[in-house]
Amino acid sequence: MWFNVEAGYLEKIDLRAAVRFFPADANNVVLFLFEFVQTPPPDVLAEYKITSSGIGPYVYMNAPSQAGEVQQTVLLPHAALKRIGVRSWNYHDPILLQNLSIKAYGAQLSSEYSISDRVFLNDFEDFSKLARPPILGLSLMAQGVDCNASCHAICQHWFETMDDVARRSRHSKDVGRVNCFLRLEDSEQIPVTVFNGTPAMLRIPDSHASYLEKIGDKARNMIRKAQRQGYAYRKVDPDDYLDDVLAIRTSNPERQGKPIPEYYKVRPTRMFDEPFRNGCEHHGEGFFGVFKDGRLVAYTTIFFYGELGQVNHILGHADHLQEGVMNLLVSEMVGDIIAHRPWVRAINYLYPHAGNTNAGIGLFKRSIGFMPERVVVTQNKRDLSPYFSNPDDQHPAKSTEPPSEKKVMRATTSKAVKASSTHDFLHMPLAKNRMLALDLALQQLNQNNPGIKLLKYKEASEPKESDFTAQSAHLIVLQDIPFSGLQEFLSAGLKGLRKVLPKESILVFEFKRVIDRDYVEKVSALSRWFPWTLNEKNRRINHNLMDYFQKRFKSVDLSVDDVRTGFKGSDYVVAGLADYETKAQPNGFDCWLILRKIR
Repeated sequence: MWFNVEAGYLEKIDLRAAVRFFPADANNVVLFLFEFVQTPPPDVLAEYKITSSGIGPYVYMNAPSQAGEVQQTVLLPHAALKRIGVRSWNYHDPILLQNLSIKAYGAQLSSEYSISDRVFLNDFEDFSKLARPPILGLSLMAQGVDCNASCHAICQHWFETMDDVARRSRHSKDVGRVNCFLRLEDSEQIPVTVFNGTPAMLRIPDSHASYLEKIGDKARNMIRKAQRQGYAYRKVDPDDYLDDVLAIRTSNPERQGKPIPEYYKVRPTRMFDEPFRNGCEHHGEGFFGVFKDGRLVAYTTIFFYGELGQVNHILGHADHLQEGVMNLLVSEMVGDIIAHRPWVRAINYLYPHAGNTNAGIGLFKRSIGFMPERVVVTQNKRDLSPYFSNPDDQHPAKSTEPPSEKKVMRATTSKAVKASSTHDFLHMPLAKNRMLALDLALQQLNQNNPGIKLLKYKEASEPKESDFTAQSAHLIVLQDIPFSGLQEFLSAGLKGLRKVLPKESILVFEFKRVIDRDYVEKVSALSRWFPWTLNEKNRRINHNLMDYFQKRFKSVDLSVDDVRTGFKGSDYVVAGLADYETKAQPNGFDCWLILRKIR
């Protein structure tokens, strides 16, 4: 644990803490490390009872009193400090410092672990407007009667993992965390951690059938395919299958486009390392495997932190990946957790790869149920679920009333929807620019629809009923819809066109599949004179669009299935997509969307 020195020269620090799991009759097992800008000479350090060593200058922490408390003052020389570390020394088991307080004299200290007593989650703008905001609130359950020092170390691992992602990310506002307090209804205040972005979370439902219903047809088909091919889940001791684990890890020299790490090439001696081998039933690591003909062909290991789990490894043998083994693996993992770990409420898979949710690992996460969510975590034993809503609660219960005329009309058009799905779905390879993407899409559409009549317009209001003849199929291109007008076009513009466009018309217009979270539209040179006004206006445009996408498409990073879902029940079905490179532009469109009018 490190504390950064942010300003001034530290003269001394006062430490107070409650200590648990400190070894009996032991001294010199915890030390303070000091990292100076320029380390003073050893004789100067010795005057302040600071020892010089190969790991850096240090002072041992005092052993706790019989009441389990430590109070200690450390004097420091007049020298610029970078940071102060606290770590164990020559002792391998975890030691827990609770209610740690370090008071600094002459400078300020900061840490990713620190909590300000003046910051409350209830006061955050995102949360203060709603009685029960849609957040996933989780307890790490680290205060159970069976919890030991390893349990606390395991829970700390969750924060370290997410902090490591934040340190490596170029978009710090989309990751990272804020430590603060939550006011409860009984006036109690508990420490919580709220994550800035939206980690990829798989909510564990009440039943396995609910999970299968949630993931969609394609994922269910992959599960059935694996089962038909003879793949099956088995509960085993992973240490009995270390040769198969090595074979899986080395079956492909690359994973996610990168060479596999060196440790993948070495046969493991055991699957679970410390401290995960020594936690209680709520804290540890689980192994889930899929087998065929007696051999392990896919596995995942999950870290368990109370109500929260996190994917550690999830790997399949390269020779079996096309058979649906990974979908089967996650499905069976969810079923096993429902049956044997009913307290687990969600599994984390780091972050949802916002820039690449339509292919590779990003698409895979979504297909197996990992969705971006706001997350709040506490190590307190209090249940957070009463204070935050579940997004599933937002959907009204199914009505027992007779179907409305609108529902009857939709049911009668099901044949049209099924017929439209028989058309070839057009998904062009990524083009270098928007016009090349359009040209390639139009060429393919003309090939698939010989004799189709091409009509181009600049505005959605330009097409007139008189433009169309009953004898011809029509391909309509809307070229200049402004990005700021996309929401209005998707809601009102398409409704207006349905009265004009003939049935089976093909409509092409620019679209946005991945919303830019930090949208700042590139404008003319005048922006330097009015930067705040322009940035605020365009940020508002982008945020409104994000809200609209979340409601209509249930995501802001759209897969093909998400786009199709957004048009379900309308007069249009999605007939294709033509993606193009945006060259790292922070705003605007990223593809051409192709719709077919079905009624």
